[in-house]
Amino acid sequence: HTTRAAEVMMETLLRRAQHSEARLPGFTALNRLLDGALGADEEGVQAYLDLDDGMLWTAMHMWAQHSDPVLRDLSTRLLNRRIFRGVAVTTQEEEEHLVLQLQDRARKAGVPAQYYVIPDATVNQAYKDDYVAPSGRRATVEYEPTDRVYLFDRGGQPHELAEVSFLVQAVRSHRVRERRVLCPEEWLNG
Repeated sequence: HTTRAAEVMMETLLRRAQHSEARLPGFTALNRLLDGALGADEEGVQAYLDLDDGMLWTAMHMWAQHSDPVLRDLSTRLLNRRIFRGVAVTTQEEEEHLVLQLQDRARKAGVPAQYYVIPDATVNQAYKDDYVAPSGRRATVEYEPTDRVYLFDRGGQPHELAEVSFLVQAVRSHRVRERRVLCPEEWLNG
């Protein structure tokens, strides 16, 4: 849950950086991302590959001093690992009610709710590999992704993992759907 919340916060931070035009000198790859200009050309692919943890951490340190209060706050929260907390909801109505309550908290706190109240839905499957094709080769345009994983015996013959493991067979198609609303933890305690 914490990892997912941190990912959502990072997406939110980048959206805010884009909105507040917080481009950083010398951060070509990050600036291209914020400008929506990564593209599939050679330069765009290289810029994408240049976007690493070091670049993002450095950018957050710089944004933690930015004049935009939301960008500054989100950066500081991520740097200090004050990750938003999620409240599990089971129905659309429950989610809508919680979102309205939290949007009221955002209004009282004087912050834009879209950056502090974030509905999030995830689907997790215990066992799935979208990159292995039935032949055991990496999936390409001519192969469809599959949820089957193959083991190769000493003779090089593939055996689908669920055929040799009853545990994998039991969990392979089990999907867990979660709906949560993310917000600052202190909003949940008061």
